Amino acid sequence: MLKYSLVLLAVLTTACGAPPEEEQTPPSQQQLAPPPPVTLGDMWSCHYVTSAGDGFSHDIYKYSDGSVFTSCEIADGRSQFINVEMFRGNQAGAATAGCNLTADWDSSATNGWWKFSFNGTTSTATYNDIGSTFNGNVITMTCTKY
Repeated sequence: MLKYSLVLLAVLTTACGAPPEEEQTPPSQQQLAPPPPVTLGDMWSCHYVTSAGDGFSHDIYKYSDGSVFTSCEIADGRSQFINVEMFRGNQAGAATAGCNLTADWDSSATNGWWKFSFNGTTSTATYNDIGSTFNGNVITMTCTKY
């Protein structure tokens, strides 16, 4: 009896075709697991106002994945200069929350710029302009951690 059942099964398989195999999803269409959520970690806000009333600000936002968002600003009675930067955790500039801001601070009109840098407790803004007597001037800002 078993012999006839096997023969019958073989005949039916040949006549009707083999049962369909499970359909495989191509790798390019497979769903990837979403990355873990990124949360805001430490935040610092750094400020300094000169005796002439010029204001310097540097804000730093560090995220759980190591990335950094930073903004820098200089304002006086006439103008306001702002820049923002975003870094992955392993990029140059992330460790110091670097932020460069073009703002010619004297009458030399030679494209002076400021480099903002954070060391974990204070922030500095260094003026860079070879043609200026202010070249190398450093402003140190007090920072508050939130």
